[in-house]
This record gives sequence, C-alpha cells and structure tokens, in this order.
Amino acid sequence: MRPWLRGPLAALVVTRALLFAAAWVSPRWDGFFYLRFAARLAAGLGYVDLARSAVPTAFYPVGFVAAWSWALRLVGTPRGSLFLLHLAASAAGCAAVMVGTRRLRDEATARRAGWCFVLHPGFALWSLAAMSETLTASLLAVAFAAHATRRWWLLGLSVGLATLVRPPSVWVLAVALCAAGPLRARLKRLACAGLVAAAVLAPWAARNCVTLDRCAMVSTNAGINLYIGALDEAHGGYILPAPRVECERAAGEVARDRCYLAAARDRIAARPWAWALRGAEKLAVTFGVEHDPVAYLRAPRPLSRDPWGLALTALCTLGWWATLGATLASLWRQRTHDAARAAALVLGLTALTHAVFLGADRYHLVLLGWCAPWAVQRRP
Repeated sequence: MRPWLRGPLAALVVTRALLFAAAWVSPRWDGFFYLRFAARLAAGLGYVDLARSAVPTAFYPVGFVAAWSWALRLVGTPRGSLFLLHLAASAAGCAAVMVGTRRLRDEATARRAGWCFVLHPGFALWSLAAMSETLTASLLAVAFAAHATRRWWLLGLSVGLATLVRPPSVWVLAVALCAAGPLRARLKRLACAGLVAAAVLAPWAARNCVTLDRCAMVSTNAGINLYIGALDEAHGGYILPAPRVECERAAGEVARDRCYLAAARDRIAARPWAWALRGAEKLAVTFGVEHDPVAYLRAPRPLSRDPWGLALTALCTLGWWATLGATLASLWRQRTHDAARAAALVLGLTALTHAVFLGADRYHLVLLGWCAPWAVQRRP
C-alpha cells in the first residue's frame, strides 16, 4: 500500500470499529426489512415477499440486501456482517477518493480528501445504520476515481452496481460526457460505460421480467415515492400515505407501482405550480440539515428533550454545510475543469432527482465521494 493511503484507511478501520463497539443499535426503519430480506437470501430462500414467501418481489432495490446477505454468510450475525460490509465498502470508497484526487491534484490533497471521507461526522455515524447510503456513496466514490483516471469500464461497473443499490445512481453515467475531447469521443466513452452498466443490470432486469407481473429494471417503488412527494402533508419528506384501494388491489407489484405513478401524475397535473414549489421544500429537506444519522441512533427520543442528540445533530449539520459550501466554492473557481463539471453534474442530477420525487436528510450522504476531493482543495 502506498504511504499516502495508510493514514486515512487506518483511521477508518479504527473509527468504524469503535463506533460499532460503542453505539450499535438494532436495524431500524427500512433496515429492519433489509435484514429480513438479507437473512432469507443468505438461507437460499430467494428475494421474496416477507408476507408471502412464495411471491418474488423487487419493491426494494436488491443491491444492498444482496451484499448484506453475502456478509451474513461469512459472519452470521447482523452486527458483525453489517460492520464487515460497511467497513469493506467504506475502505474501497476512501481509497477511490484518494486515488482519484491524487490523479487530479497531488498526494497532500489526496490525503486531505481521504480524511474528509473518513471523519465526516454524519457519514461516520451513518455507517452504523442498516441502510444503503454507505454502500452507494462508496460505489459512487469508485465512479469518481474511474472518471478521474479515465477508466470508462470501471465507471460503468461502479454505476451499474450502485444502481442496483439505489436506482437514481444510473444518471452518474452522464459524467462520461464531461471528459475533454470531441463529441464523438465523449459518446464512445458514454457507450462503453453504458454497456458495462447494462451488463451488470441485465440479469436482475431479466429476473424481474420473468418473475413479476411486468418488467422492471431494478425496483418497483418509483411510483409510490413520486406519489408521496406530491402529497402536501408530506412537506417534501417521507410519510406513510393512506393506501389507495384501486392500487392495493392491482394484480401484481409492477401494476401497483404504475397505479401510484398514475395517481401522482394526476395530482401533479391538477396543481403543477404547487408541486413545483414543493420541489424547493424537498431540496431543503435533502440538503438543509443532517439529522438522520442521529435520529437513527437515538430514536424515538424527541430532539427538543435530547441535548446530546441535539449537539450531535448540530455537529453533523455543520460538517455537511462546511463540506457542501467548500465544494461549491471550489467547483465555481475551477468550473472550466472537466472533473469539476462532472462533480457539478452529479450534484445537480441528485438535486433534480429529489426535487421531483421526495427528500430526506440522509440522501445527500451518497455525494460525499464526489464532494470530498473538492471540499479540501485550497485556493490557488
């Protein structure tokens, strides 16, 4: 291992081990279901509905569940397997951030980017969560390194895997167009990355076409998420919506999702300007604060009565604001640089995705691998 990689990687191992030893909580939120799905996959029972064990499902993206199931086979316990999965993913992401930054700048900047990736407060705490953002952020960090080193096949591989974990990641393929060169060369790079990503996604998409009522590329929750984001009472975030009878009675998981998609379109068409303004609220929810890492650990304590949780939330939020602010300033200063345009595109596409669907203050964590290299760059 190269000397400039050692410090941040060693610190990552130590900090994650200490966090898992001191602050582990049982899987919550979607993680409660992810663990049950992963345990079934590890037992060889397939990716099937938890209530109807003979019915295949694709409601949740399979990537994180599949990765956790492999870790479960190796370790056997939820705590140990999640630690192994997130440690391996974070180490790969940290190394990728440093390698990519080293290609763009120098070893000193690469080390600072690695330390940013390791010590970002919210990202470190979120490694305890049985959720998909840590794995997604690490895979997208590999995509950053692939772009920086011009390895287009690796860009396609990392984005394909990230899409299986979190479907909006597929738009990161567009950064292939940001590299220097004539349009024809850029399109060739995009085609190369796209073909590799398609090869990664094809087996799962084929499985869905065969086992579900209709074809679905990765998951079947886009419609319900768009529907939630169109509800005024959601205020840009997630709520559990009242079920629509006609959708719940749909003959199949894909049909159900398309029913909610149609209902969302109807609501948007009825009040398009109100829905567009709601997008600003979704962006505020997604990028404004960083409370989810603390809420996951300390739920169900109300923040107003939890001084320790309030202090941790303030630390995470200030850490995120500092990272985002420094990133945006650096991208603006170097806006003519190919890599800066690529990073700006990733941030912009992420913002657009959540302005359309719904927001949550953990969703921005997936951007750390693209933000860290720019957040630590000093003024020339």
